[in-house]
This record gives sequence, C-alpha cells and structure tokens, in this order.
Amino acid sequence: MASIEDIKQTHSLVKFEAMLDSYVLNIFKKDKGDIFTVSPLIGFFIAKKIEIKMVRLILVSLKNGVSKDRIKERLREFYV
Repeated sequence: MASIEDIKQTHSLVKFEAMLDSYVLNIFKKDKGDIFTVSPLIGFFIAKKIEIKMVRLILVSLKNGVSKDRIKERLREFYV
C-alpha cells in the first residue's frame, strides 16, 4: 500500500482514495467478531459500499477500454 510520502511525491489522488478506504475498512475489520456492538454491521455496510464502488469502476473502465493494469491499480481491499 502507498504511504503518505509516496502520495506527496506522485500527487496521486487515486492512491490517496484507496488508502483512505482501506483505513476506514480496517477500523471496523478488527471488531468484526464483537457481537455486542454495531461495529460488524457498520463494517459490513462500508464494505458493501466499497464493493459497489469497485464494481462500478470495473464496468466503466472496461466500457471505456482502460487497460487491466490501470484497473488493478485502482482496486481497493475487500472486507474479509
């Protein structure tokens, strides 16, 4: 994953957005087994939101003829 310094050097908002999504997802991923809080529910909701964003990104990229390497660069981590 890209670090803040990499993002500052490359000025890549794509990497920043992916890093932000991964950070938010990791907050709730560590509490996914806690049945006494709403963390698993919120984590699942955030994961579905990211998943929908990724499916939309893949479909639009394929429709516009973007290379597979560029698509892989923009994919995020999924909720496991």
